[in-house]
Amino acid sequence: WVLVNLINLLDKSHFKPFFVSQQESLLTEQLSQQNIEVVIAPFTKILDVYNQGVFSYSLADKLSTLKALLEYNNHIANIARQYNIHCIWSRNIKSVLLTGIAAKKLGMPLVWDIGLEKKSRGLMTVLNWIGLNLSQVVITEATCQPKNLFGSLTAQLFAHKFTNLYRGIEPMRIAAIKQAKNSNTVLKERFEILNVGTIHPRKNQLMLLRAIAPLVKQYPNIQVKLVGSVGDEAYFSQLETFVKAEQLEPYVEFLGWRDDIPELMSHSDLFVLCSHNEGLAYVIPEAMYAELLIISTAVGGVPDIVKHGETGFLVARDDDAQLRELIEKCITNTNIRQSIVKRAREVAEQKYSIAAFSSQYNTVLRELCKI
Repeated sequence: WVLVNLINLLDKSHFKPFFVSQQESLLTEQLSQQNIEVVIAPFTKILDVYNQGVFSYSLADKLSTLKALLEYNNHIANIARQYNIHCIWSRNIKSVLLTGIAAKKLGMPLVWDIGLEKKSRGLMTVLNWIGLNLSQVVITEATCQPKNLFGSLTAQLFAHKFTNLYRGIEPMRIAAIKQAKNSNTVLKERFEILNVGTIHPRKNQLMLLRAIAPLVKQYPNIQVKLVGSVGDEAYFSQLETFVKAEQLEPYVEFLGWRDDIPELMSHSDLFVLCSHNEGLAYVIPEAMYAELLIISTAVGGVPDIVKHGETGFLVARDDDAQLRELIEKCITNTNIRQSIVKRAREVAEQKYSIAAFSSQYNTVLRELCKI
């Protein structure tokens, strides 16, 4: 998704994309069909490892890996000279290490677009440190990401390199959300609360159930819909047990995995996320487009998106009382609901669209390449 969409969003009047891969694949085939020039630069066997496989290497193999890494960088440098490359883009730390020395050698900028990176622990601390030194710009998806990945001290030291860009919601997804919203003309008697996420302790659905348990007596029209596949059977059993013990069966539905989230959002009044931690919860901007009021725990990248009292509400982790109070406020105060969802929708359109992401990314690249 990231690479193909970024290539499609590049300002072709300033940039000509060129792709280097270690092997032919569906991706290289797709890019070739889009008339993107592709060069295959195979890995040697010792480099063709993944998921931190190199960490289990013997000292001799690690030294051989270092030698192969330097040789691969020389190969990349030769390709860059041959095809007149002016900037290198890398998605993860391995890619940075495979190309960063070549970029340094040629005096060209290197962009490290943070993917599913490993936190700085042990050898990863050294590798991440090298990657940060080799890169001119490090693209993140949330302002908390540098601190979470690299630690506070390193994040401060390299703060000048970090640029936070939210990737935006796909136009087709936005269109589906709008269509579902416009098509929903059913009059409702229930106040529907939607939660989307894998059933897992990290997603903390139990917090929502604890919060609504006392409320259903006063507001019997509450309906909670929990959407997501079961990632932890023991935790799912815990949720079911709680629902039965608190006699919440009429008010709580476990819907499992669903592919009709836009439709579910169109029928809902409130979106609640109770996670203990999050990267960047893409479902929140979708809820903003759907004009859903949002309450979320203030974790991960969520505070970058939800501004308390302006585009939604933030709560502390496991603060059931605060969540309960905010849910009741959302039920009873329709004026607040209307003003916040309107503002949230405006912010989503300004910041969390593919168009906004494209404009911001192209600006970063133009400044980096001095265009």
